[in-house]
Amino acid sequence: MKKIFNYLLMLGILVPLLSNDIEAQEDPVEKLKRAAKADPRDYAPHFGLGQAYHTMGIYDKAIQEYQKAIELEPLFAAAFNGLGASYGELGQFEKSIESYLEATRLGPNYAEAQFGLGWGYFQLERYGDALLPLKIALKVQPRMVAAHFTLGKVYAALDNHRQAIVEYKKTLEITPIYPDAFFQLGRSYVGMKMFNEGVQAYHDTLRLSPNFYEAYIGIGKAYINAERSDEAIAPLRNAIAINPLSIEAYDNLGLAYANMGEHEKSLAPYLELARIDFRNPVAHYKAGVAYSRFNKKRKAIKKFEEAIRLNEDFPEAQFNIAWLYQELGEAKNALQFYNNTIKYDPNNLEAFYNTGEIHESFERYQMAAKAFREVIRIDPDHVEAHAKLGRSYAKLNLPEEALAEFNIALRINPNLAETYYQLGNTYGELKREKEGLQPLRKAIQLKPGYLKAIYLLGKFNTVLENYFEAIPSLKSVDKTEPGFGETDFLLGKSLLKTGQNHDALPYLQKAVLSNPKFSKAQYFLGQSLINIGRYKEALEPLKMAVEFQPDLSEGFNFLGETYQKLGNYAEAIKAYKSAINIYPDFISAHNNLGTIYTFQKDYVKAINSFKQTIQINPEFQNGFLNLGMIYEILSRYPEAIKTYKSLLDLNPKHKEAMFSLGWALMDEKRYLEAAPILKKAVQLNPENANTYYSLGMVYGELGRKEDALMQYRKALQMDGNHPGAHEKIARMAKESEMKAVNQAKTFTQAAPPESDIILIP
Repeated sequence: MKKIFNYLLMLGILVPLLSNDIEAQEDPVEKLKRAAKADPRDYAPHFGLGQAYHTMGIYDKAIQEYQKAIELEPLFAAAFNGLGASYGELGQFEKSIESYLEATRLGPNYAEAQFGLGWGYFQLERYGDALLPLKIALKVQPRMVAAHFTLGKVYAALDNHRQAIVEYKKTLEITPIYPDAFFQLGRSYVGMKMFNEGVQAYHDTLRLSPNFYEAYIGIGKAYINAERSDEAIAPLRNAIAINPLSIEAYDNLGLAYANMGEHEKSLAPYLELARIDFRNPVAHYKAGVAYSRFNKKRKAIKKFEEAIRLNEDFPEAQFNIAWLYQELGEAKNALQFYNNTIKYDPNNLEAFYNTGEIHESFERYQMAAKAFREVIRIDPDHVEAHAKLGRSYAKLNLPEEALAEFNIALRINPNLAETYYQLGNTYGELKREKEGLQPLRKAIQLKPGYLKAIYLLGKFNTVLENYFEAIPSLKSVDKTEPGFGETDFLLGKSLLKTGQNHDALPYLQKAVLSNPKFSKAQYFLGQSLINIGRYKEALEPLKMAVEFQPDLSEGFNFLGETYQKLGNYAEAIKAYKSAINIYPDFISAHNNLGTIYTFQKDYVKAINSFKQTIQINPEFQNGFLNLGMIYEILSRYPEAIKTYKSLLDLNPKHKEAMFSLGWALMDEKRYLEAAPILKKAVQLNPENANTYYSLGMVYGELGRKEDALMQYRKALQMDGNHPGAHEKIARMAKESEMKAVNQAKTFTQAAPPESDIILIP
């Protein structure tokens, strides 16, 4: 050091002695070169050249000269310090640190070298290593501005913003006009969520340097972090005005608009970001997100695809494309990109979950189960995945495995209404609605007003024909959200089935209005109109029902009944035959067809129809009764008697059969057999005047006049206007009168003329 000091002193003495103007203007570098040439063993000129080249920014040559100086003087700390500085300017920080370490070894209190070492560590993000040399530098030179500033940045990088602020403030105490220090101070304030102080520091930056656009960006980011995004717009626009190519400004401007919910306005900054930073996949990704936020799905997909083109290993972009395709209903494309997502991110839970949902929607339950198992692998406590897996197992006819998954889901969270709902829904899909009622009730208990669960509870009760229980649930859904699911249809059907036909009508009308092709709704609408006697109006919905569901045998049967009520037997017969063609064992249709044939007096066809009902169901009582009546009409009494007896074998208390059997026996003049049968008929139906009347007729035929008269009088007690009973009583009275007269004549003719005895008849 003494030698270089003497050398520079000598130059100071020599320079004034130069009288020649050319010599006075001689380049200092050239002088140093000549000096080095004059004394090849002198390190001082090489050191001076190193400094000169460093100042001029010719760092390669500076390094060469410093190395020559060190070669000549290995203990020259300043040369190592200069070498470290030049390496640092070239970004060769490892070599820079190596040089600074040697400088500080030679001179532990060499403040500039300690600073350089700390600065080098900072550049390599070795923040912990940077602290000690910077502190040593400041201990030696407490007012070293660069050391305070760099130490502040190191603390900030270590997320110790409180200490960083201390260093920045010391920097500004020494050098108040330091825009960068104010800027970094602002960043640390924001890092501590002291947003107002941060904004003020950024404003101080701009006071000293009005075109410091990064400070405007800092203000914008501070407002965004403070959830005051509307205040961020103006400073971010100022940053762009100063630097129209600022990526960070466009990025944050887009974010501010997005935070405000103005997604359409956020698009322009993000598109500009993608234009400027076109090789950056993240820029295109953000533009894609902006498009997707205001429902421009196709354009969003294009931007995400551009991001993937630049970097295929971008699972977030792959996932977003998949999700958008899923939203667009393009399941095949969605699955492709979910698979790509999983390829680059094997633990992407949502990708597996959504994949499972897609497979589930296509009833590919094996593949759905596989996807949901992957979700559970990633997160064993994923309640929804366990529930979904349970549903898939149920669809695969693995009920034990299904219930096990639901039990796991409920064990993880026994108070999650959605799990109980899914369990109930699964029971429904397994056609085990009765078992689904309890979990649905539990779901509603945990989450009152849970619309989907209330709806499903009403639906299940309808399926189970618990119509009275179904009505309150379905009315609740209708009140909360009219038109939800099939509420109108289910509520209309339940009201119809409970005899509330007028109340059912508007719901069924709404059901067919919303979906005219809903055959079941048309069918029940027709049925409700029939039940309130509006037969002509019932025709149209019943026709629609069978048009949209040509295999709806019940619809054809009701259509036949409606035509029959309207007296259009030809159309009724066609409808009944259609019902039978669809379902040959449709007893009601056969029976109805037999009834029409009876009205048309086509008794052969009627007999065949009624026989068909008995053949289909040997216990169909109306079939026996109707067949017996046809035999009676045809005076085929033995066959009628046999048929009625068969019916009474099935049902000994069948009132009509007992009465009809009595009449058939009477028709066969088998009065002794008829009497006990009709007595039973009276016992079975004591309020029917005809039974008393019929029994009276039998007694009359058996000569039991008093018993007959008693039955006729009972018939009149039941029906005072019974014409047959009045007639019989009158006839019997007349017969009694005639008999008395005849008896009187007989006595008069037989008595002696002179007899005084008078007989009173």
